[in-house]
Amino acid sequence: MQLENESRSLGDIAAALQVDRPYATVLVNQLEEIGLVERTADPGDRRRKVVALTADGRRAMRDARDVLTTPPPELAALDPVDLRRLGAVLAKLLDASGG
Repeated sequence: MQLENESRSLGDIAAALQVDRPYATVLVNQLEEIGLVERTADPGDRRRKVVALTADGRRAMRDARDVLTTPPPELAALDPVDLRRLGAVLAKLLDASGG
C-alpha cells in the first residue's frame, strides 16, 4: 500500500515500513517474483531504481483494502451497544498483552 499513489525507492519503502534496506529488498524481491511490483530506473537519477505496482499489484491492493475495511457480516450485524462492548474488551486484551 506504500506504492498506491507513486513509485518509491527501496530506501523510501524501508523508511516507511521502519525496516532496514536489506529486509525491504527481500520484500520487494518476493513481490516482484509474483508479479505485484516492478523495478525501473528512476527518471531523475538513472543509477537509482524505483518500485511501482503492476496492474496485478493494484488489483491485489484493492482486494486487500476491501478485506481490511469491510467488517465480517457477523460484526456488521451487531448493534452499536454491542460494538462498543466488543471494542472495550478488545482494548483490554491489547492493554494486557502490552500492545
